[in-house]
Amino acid sequence: MKSYFRFYDRSVAAIKSGVFAGSLTILLANSSIATTLTPTAVPKNSASAPEMRLRGDDIVLPIAMVREFPFIEGSVAGVPGKLMLDTGYRAALGINDNRIPVVNPTDNGVGIFGSGQKYASRIAPAVHNVIVADLHFPKVTQVRSSDASLLETITPDFLGWLGHDFFEGYAIKLDYQKLQASFHRGQPEEYLRGEKIVDALPFNLRKIPNIPVMKGKLGDLDTTVAFDTGQNGALFIDDDAKSRLIIAGVLKPTNDAEKFDIPLLHIEGRTFTDLKNIDVMAAPFPAAMQTGLDDKTLITLGFAFLNKYKTVWDYKQRKIHILER
Repeated sequence: MKSYFRFYDRSVAAIKSGVFAGSLTILLANSSIATTLTPTAVPKNSASAPEMRLRGDDIVLPIAMVREFPFIEGSVAGVPGKLMLDTGYRAALGINDNRIPVVNPTDNGVGIFGSGQKYASRIAPAVHNVIVADLHFPKVTQVRSSDASLLETITPDFLGWLGHDFFEGYAIKLDYQKLQASFHRGQPEEYLRGEKIVDALPFNLRKIPNIPVMKGKLGDLDTTVAFDTGQNGALFIDDDAKSRLIIAGVLKPTNDAEKFDIPLLHIEGRTFTDLKNIDVMAAPFPAAMQTGLDDKTLITLGFAFLNKYKTVWDYKQRKIHILER
């Protein structure tokens, strides 16, 4: 049987969720191996990388797309590479200690693959000279650290993640066509000036503050919709519902048996079309307990949706503004 998870799309969830939460069991990519991560003393997110925060009212950073993933060029401790701009990652900074040397780390749990290989997560007391595009952070403390060598197949210079707390307090505007991310402290009338607005989608939050959650409908099936830049898109659904949606043409098979196109998806009463190559998994969402996303049917959207529009994620207003590209 093929994996429930693509190599990156949800193998990274073992790192993203496991680093933050209690024990997490998740199926990993290219195998149906269960990995259990049981972190020990984890600092609160506010205590993690507290120096790694944006400053100023409006900041624009260039992004580099690698496949469906947005990265920002930079370096950590003198090691050049790319940091993923991942809204699904809670902490401001997480580093790949396969590439970045970490001095005197403390253990933060151990994961064990079905093959017997162990996966360790750590807290680095300090990381020096973090550069993100033209931003410089001389010293960052209490940094989450893990061996992310698996993700170096996405880009060999994978340094780690820039997560939600990096831009906390800002609305984030993503433009995958112009290859830029901008961050705004002002009101919507300021960051929307000159834009052609398609819609504004209200969202809620569950257990964590970084994952926007909305109501959706897939064919005649009610679904929960969550947004996360660190992926293309995935649907978690039971076998019977999956079969019914395929027969109804709501899910369109592709050349890959595990990926489907979604011609039509309703989100908060609005209609969106032509979502490509969505991973469809007849399984519950593995991080349901940690995220509060324990719905029977869940679709998580990243590049498949975000590549079609410009979007502004305003966590204060709890809206995602959909803009014409």
